[in-house]
Amino acid sequence: IHTIARYYSTNERMTGLFVKITNQMINNCKFTILNFRRIRRGETDKKGQPQSDDVLWDHEKYPPEELIPVLQSCIDLNAAYLKQYEFTKERLMNMPKGKQFEFSPNAIFGRFDLFCRRVSKLIELFGTIQQFRTLEQHNLEGIKPILDTFEKYVNAFKKNMHKLLDYTNGTFDRDFVKFNVGVSSVETELQAYIDKNFENITSIEDSLKLLKKFKAILHRDNLKNGLNSKYHILFHNYGLEIH
Repeated sequence: IHTIARYYSTNERMTGLFVKITNQMINNCKFTILNFRRIRRGETDKKGQPQSDDVLWDHEKYPPEELIPVLQSCIDLNAAYLKQYEFTKERLMNMPKGKQFEFSPNAIFGRFDLFCRRVSKLIELFGTIQQFRTLEQHNLEGIKPILDTFEKYVNAFKKNMHKLLDYTNGTFDRDFVKFNVGVSSVETELQAYIDKNFENITSIEDSLKLLKKFKAILHRDNLKNGLNSKYHILFHNYGLEIH
């Protein structure tokens, strides 16, 4: 378009076209996030389309394990978009007599980058919820108070009634920081719970089974690092047992 069309011969008009394409990509991402199950079933009509993004809190209709890959695909799309832009720019640089790609990347990608930052936070949010839901399903002894505390922070965050996909609303970001502070305190309690469980197990084989179970459930960095440190203790104990 840039090298052939007369109308898009100026940087201003071409940038305007890029912005329209970017906005349409964001709109398509939002539509796909809210309708991914309908899309899989081949339902492309407007009937039955969710009117608000607060439906994402419905974990029966929007299971985190299914929602998160859809959210990630939006980030992947932005990365592919930027990659093609850079590829085209580099290709035209090798043709110095032709028109060049001299546009403002911020004007083109700024909104999409902002949207993807919100999507990344939603991935973290729903991934954390999925982690604690999985813990609940394992019916571990004595863990209910920790799960109840986590649920309290989730409910407090939900009460703010944020439009989850409105990436221009800064209040979400501030409340998300508060939510993460609360989650960190819950993770400290959970780490203490895990440590106590390992202290009560004398069998190395049983400890490895417990470690494997926790590693399959917990994915946040703080908890993963704590679990990885358990291997050093177990191998040390194993060495003593062999000796």
